[in-house]
Amino acid sequence: MARDQTDQQPPPAQRSPVRGEPARVPLAMRPLGLWGTAMTARRNVLELIPAIATRQPIVSGTTGLRWHLVMDPASLRRILKVNRAGFAGG
Repeated sequence: MARDQTDQQPPPAQRSPVRGEPARVPLAMRPLGLWGTAMTARRNVLELIPAIATRQPIVSGTTGLRWHLVMDPASLRRILKVNRAGFAGG
């Protein structure tokens, strides 16, 4: 009697991870507000990244407090290395 394909696969712990496609998450298309942000963060914090951040080097907004999302490598270098003392995290 022939065996099914499922009988020949190793158990899940022994399978190699799927390769090719990176992890995906739907990005925020509109402001979520304080409650929406909290609920989204509980589900998956990556969903809080605004879709416009994939096209603009710096995105700013307000959700309770003012925030800035820096995506540009040159700007990140300037903030984190060159002008570190000028920022709250430095």
